[in-house]
Amino acid sequence: MKGITKITIGVAVTAALLLPTGIASAATTNEVTAYTPSQFLSFNGAVTLLQDKVPLNPRPVTQQDISELNQVAQENVVTANSATSSPTTTSTTVKPAAPTQVAPNPLDFDTIKQDDVYYRLPEAAQRYMTDGGITLSGPQAGGQSAGTVPAGLENYYAQQVDWFSCTEFGYEEAEGTQCGYATVPLDYNNPTGPSVKIAMYKIEHNAEFEKLGTIFTDPGGPGGSGTEYASGMVGSESETLQRYDVIGFDPRGTGVSLPQLRCQSSDALDKQRQGMDGFTGEQIDQVTAYNTQQCYANTARGYNGITGDMFIPTVGTENVVKDLDVMRSIVGDTKLNYIGFSYGTSIGYHYAMQFPGNMRAVVLDGVVNPLENNEALSKSEPYVSYLPQSDVKESPDVAQMRGFGETFKQFLGWCLTSAETTNIWSEGDALPCALGETVSNPTDDDINAAYKAYQQIAQANWGAQKYAYHGRVLSFADTTTGTIQSMYASSLWKYLNYALLLMKIKNNPGMMLQLADMYQGRDGQGKYDFMMASFNTISCVDSREDHSDRNVVATTLRQSYEVAPFIDPGVNADGTKRGEEPQYGVCQYYKTRGQLATGHEIDHAPNVLVVSSSYDPATPYPNGVIAAHALHGTLLTVANEQHCAYGKSDCATTVVDAFFADPDAFTKKIDDGSFANETQWYGKEGVSTKDIYNKVITASECQLTSFRVPPQVKLQLAESQVHPGDTVKLTAQGFTAGHTVRFELHSQPVVLGEVEVNADGEAVLEATIPADTVKGEHQIVAIDSANENISAQQSIKVNVKSAGTTTNGSSSSTTSPSDGNSGSHSGTSQPAVDAKYGSEARVSMLSQTGSTIMMFAFAIIVLVAATGIVLAVRKNQLNK
Repeated sequence: MKGITKITIGVAVTAALLLPTGIASAATTNEVTAYTPSQFLSFNGAVTLLQDKVPLNPRPVTQQDISELNQVAQENVVTANSATSSPTTTSTTVKPAAPTQVAPNPLDFDTIKQDDVYYRLPEAAQRYMTDGGITLSGPQAGGQSAGTVPAGLENYYAQQVDWFSCTEFGYEEAEGTQCGYATVPLDYNNPTGPSVKIAMYKIEHNAEFEKLGTIFTDPGGPGGSGTEYASGMVGSESETLQRYDVIGFDPRGTGVSLPQLRCQSSDALDKQRQGMDGFTGEQIDQVTAYNTQQCYANTARGYNGITGDMFIPTVGTENVVKDLDVMRSIVGDTKLNYIGFSYGTSIGYHYAMQFPGNMRAVVLDGVVNPLENNEALSKSEPYVSYLPQSDVKESPDVAQMRGFGETFKQFLGWCLTSAETTNIWSEGDALPCALGETVSNPTDDDINAAYKAYQQIAQANWGAQKYAYHGRVLSFADTTTGTIQSMYASSLWKYLNYALLLMKIKNNPGMMLQLADMYQGRDGQGKYDFMMASFNTISCVDSREDHSDRNVVATTLRQSYEVAPFIDPGVNADGTKRGEEPQYGVCQYYKTRGQLATGHEIDHAPNVLVVSSSYDPATPYPNGVIAAHALHGTLLTVANEQHCAYGKSDCATTVVDAFFADPDAFTKKIDDGSFANETQWYGKEGVSTKDIYNKVITASECQLTSFRVPPQVKLQLAESQVHPGDTVKLTAQGFTAGHTVRFELHSQPVVLGEVEVNADGEAVLEATIPADTVKGEHQIVAIDSANENISAQQSIKVNVKSAGTTTNGSSSSTTSPSDGNSGSHSGTSQPAVDAKYGSEARVSMLSQTGSTIMMFAFAIIVLVAATGIVLAVRKNQLNK
C-alpha cells in the first residue's frame, strides 16, 4: 500500500460532539428546489421491500413533480386549525372505513394487461422504422475521430451524428439545444455485428466564450435519464458551464436510447405495488421470476436483428464506459470531461480504470463504493479505517439503509422544529408536524416519540386495507417508498409531513401515493417509465452477488429494519414478524450476471475530484473517502444532508466549477497547498460535518483533502553512450496517464520530442541525438508538460564518431537494458518541435545526475506524513 499524504483545507482544529442527525442545519433547508435552468437539482429515489437494493438517484425532481404535489395538496386541503386540533398521535385518530377497493392479486398473471409493443418509443426512433419493425443502422461515415482510438472501432469513433430537435425525444424546444443518437456496437468483441443507439441531449456552449470542450453527465440510477437531466440545465448561469457543450446521455437500454429495457407492464406494476404486502417468500419468488421473464420478452420486442437475450447481457457498466469513450471521440474531445452523480460515479470510476489516459476533468458526486466488489481490499487498511465500526461488518445494502435511517432522523428533527413555519404553497397554511408538538430543541425522547408516531401511521397500511384514493389502495410498501423518496431531498420534507397529516386527519393517502409515484415513474394516466426495469437489469448484469440463498435477503431486510426502523413493517396480530420471509434475490432469474470488473486502486490517472456529502442519505459519506483514496485524487467533503452536493451547496458548486475551468491549475493548487489561502472555497463556518474517519466535527461547510501521491518518476535510457545522429530509446515511468512528457537534451538544450503517457504511466520515445551535439556528458530530461515541476533525468555520454563509424547499431556504447514493459510510441518530429518551441528551448536548472522531482511542497508533505500528522489549515480569519 502506497503512503498517502492527507492535507485537509477548511477543517477546524477542534471537534465537537453534536447531534449526529444534523438537525440544526437541516432546519434551514426547507425551501422547494424548483427545476430551474440555473442549477443542478435535487435527486430522488426509493425502496421497495421486494428488493434487496435501493435505486441510487434515479431521476431529478422536476417542476412538473412539484406542480403535481401542489395539485394534490390543493385538492385535499388541510388547514392549520384542523391540523392543530388533531391528536398528535394516531392511536386516537378516527379509524376510516375499509376502502371500497380491494388490493389486486399480482399472481393472477393471465389477467395482466400488456403494454403496446412500441409503448413509450420516442419519435426519434421513427427514422429506424421499417415495415418489418425497427432496424438500427451502423455508424454513419463522415465524421472525424479525436484522441486515442481502439483498433477495430475506427468507424464508430469517427462517425457523424445527425443532430435534430429535442422535441423528438419528448422535450420542449429550447434555444441552443440539439439531440441525437451515437451508434455503438452491441458487442465490442464483435464490432462488425449489430449496433445500438445512445441518446444524447446537447446544450451548446455560449458563443461569447471560448469553448473548453464537452462535459458529459449521468444522473445515476442505474437507469436514470441523462437526457432528462440535461434538459433541466438549459440556460445555466454558470460561466464555467457556458464555456462547455454539456451532454446528458441515456446509458444503453435506458431513457430514450434504443433498444429500451422493458420488463413488466404498467398494469403489472400497479398490481404489484398494491397487493404484495404479506406475500410469502414463495409468492414473492413467483413475481420475481415473472418480472425477469418479462424483461427478456419485452426488451427489443419489435426490433430486427436484436432480441432481449442478445441485448440484456451487454447493458452493464463496462460497456457503458466504452460507449462514453466513443461519444468523447465523436464530439471532437481528445480527453473526457465528466460529472457523474450517484451510480454515475461508478461509470466515472470504471472509465478511469479502462481509459485513464483519456481523462481531463472527472468529478464524482454522491459516490458508490468502488471497492464494493473487492472485499479483500475494502476490508484492508487504510480503507477499513474510514468506515464506522458497525459498517465494517455490514453489507453495502445495509450500510445504505443506515444512511437513510440517519436522514430520516433529520427529517424528524426538522418536523418538530420547523414544519409549522413552512407552507406548501403561498396561499396555503403553514402546518405543524404530523408526528409531535413543536419544540425548539428536540431531545432524544422527542425524536423517539415522533419515530413511534410515524410507525403507527405507516404500519397501519400493511396489507393495503386502510386507505384508498382514486381507485387505488395504499400499501405499506408504497408508504415506505414515498417516505424514502422524500429522504433524497429536504425540499420534499414538507410534502411528506403533509402526506402524514392527510392520512391522520382526512384518511386520505393521496399525497403519499403521489410521492411513491414520483419514485416509481408513474404518470397521471397510470403509465410507467422504464426506470425500474433498467435499475434491476443493469444492477443484476453488474452484480456478482449470489442470489440463490433464500435466507440472504431475509437477513438483509432484518438488519435494515434495525438500522432504519421506519421501514420496519412491524408484527402481525399473533406476534409474528412481518417482511422477513426467505426469498430469492431480485437477480436470481437473470441469465447473465457478474460482468462488472473488480474495483481496484488506480495509480496513474489524472487528479479526480470526488464530492461526498457528510449526511448523504443514499451513498454514505465514507464511500467518497474510499474512492478518493483509491483514485489518489482529491476529496471535497460537503456538510450536506441531501444526496449529492453540486448545485445545492454554493461552495461545492464553486469548487467543482473551478476544477472544470482548469483541472491542471486546480491540481497544482492542491499539490502546493495554495488552496489554503483561497477562503472563498470554504462556505459557511462552524457547521456540523465529518472528518475523513466519519467522526462528527465542527468545521467549514466545504473541506478539501488531498490523497494525491507525489509522483515517483524516473527515466531509463537504452544506451548510456551514443554518437551524434544515433537513435536512443527513452522510457519515462511513473507519470500521469494522458499527460504529455517532453524529452529534452541538456545542457544545450534541445527538445527531442514529446509523447503522451500511456495507461501504465509510461512515455516511450525513439529519439535522435542531434548531429551537432558536442562531445561530453549530457542530461536527458523527461518533463511533465502539465506540471513542469515534475521531471526525471539521466546522464548520457556523447562520443565523437571516428572515421568509418556507423550509427548506434555498431557503436561501442554501454547499454542499460529496458524493463521490457514499454509500448511503442512515436515522438514529435524535430522540425515540429522547433516550430512549437523555437530553436532555443528553455534552459532547465536541473542537477547533473540521477532522478529529480522538483516538488518542494511534496517534500514537506512527505515529511509531515512520516510523522503521522495530518496538516489541517484553517481559513484565515483576517480575510472574513
